[in-house]
Amino acid sequence: MNDPKPRPGSGRSANRRHLCRFVDGRMEVQGVILRMDLGLFCRTMDEMATCPQKRVVFDFTRCPYLSSLFIGHLVDGVIRARETGKDVEILLSPELGKFFDGAQLFHLLTYQVVDAPGAPA
Repeated sequence: MNDPKPRPGSGRSANRRHLCRFVDGRMEVQGVILRMDLGLFCRTMDEMATCPQKRVVFDFTRCPYLSSLFIGHLVDGVIRARETGKDVEILLSPELGKFFDGAQLFHLLTYQVVDAPGAPA
């Protein structure tokens, strides 16, 4: 039976590393990240927390959905960054922006809703 759904430890998770990365003070999430990507997400957040940059950007402009599991880790990561004196900027896709607004996350986080670079107007 052919199971199209990747499973942890199946070897296919390595192909998902591009979904979440941290480079030069910028954490980018591209596409929908799944529960199996939680370890990658948390490692990327740890990189952000220990980076030398004083300004960090969480870029979710290419991510249309985040489960509450990842949102909790995002809030934790933002708090950790602020505790270490970093300036934090959160950029969201329009889809995520609607979700964050509906969940009233503006009480916890300051974020900006933007279109992804190259997205149709």
